[in-house]
Amino acid sequence: MYATLYLYFPLTLALSPRTRTGLRALLVHLQAQIVLTVASGCVFLICPTEIHVRQQMEQAVQATTPAMREVYEGLYRLDRPWNAWPSLHVSLSLLMLLTCAHFKIKTASHHGFWARTRMDRWVLFAGTMTWLVLCWSILATKQHFFFDIWTGALAGFVTWTLYLRPRLEALQLQSRGQ
Repeated sequence: MYATLYLYFPLTLALSPRTRTGLRALLVHLQAQIVLTVASGCVFLICPTEIHVRQQMEQAVQATTPAMREVYEGLYRLDRPWNAWPSLHVSLSLLMLLTCAHFKIKTASHHGFWARTRMDRWVLFAGTMTWLVLCWSILATKQHFFFDIWTGALAGFVTWTLYLRPRLEALQLQSRGQ
């Protein structure tokens, strides 16, 4: 479930409005992802935090099947243990989930109902449940501490509230005025 972060990228594309405003919204969303990643990268450089419990997991992985061992070893090679907080998995996936909800709620409320289809509601519900499982999985794989989840969620929510949502709403107002 740790890798489910990468499902949110195509989900954001799939749920975005198929309009010129929707394309602009995706570009603004991408800017927000960059701002969030750069800010988190600064924290990683200024305050590197090692996940010292990961050694326990690395030892436990040796007792598992060769396929699982390869999966975890690949994960640990790619994701070094010094970038613990804020969790980019949590913050980026939350930012994408909020953007998807915004796309569905705002574009649908313009038409008079919450989401266009049952499928939209189901996809948003599944995305939320997957996000919660992702939060659990980063603890289970010994990639983060509980503090990292909270700081990641806070970073994602602050980026959403102060940066992305106001820009998306401004785009929506512009498109209605045209």
